[in-house]
Amino acid sequence: MDKLVEALIKKQEELKLTESAFSRRVGMSRPMWYMIKNGRRKPGLDILKKIIAEFPEMQLLVYQSMSETTG
Repeated sequence: MDKLVEALIKKQEELKLTESAFSRRVGMSRPMWYMIKNGRRKPGLDILKKIIAEFPEMQLLVYQSMSETTG
């Protein structure tokens, strides 16, 4: 599993948010979060920007995730 996704799952657990509440907080749909969380989809650039806006401490993980995706 991607380090970013692992960190997001941990953040969701720390905040004690449901999948719906967490996905709303990040600015994506619950089905999108479910697919990302289960490795069926990678977060797109728009979602990565929203993650940084909501959780600035994850900026480095977002950049690492982007570099792994683009090679």
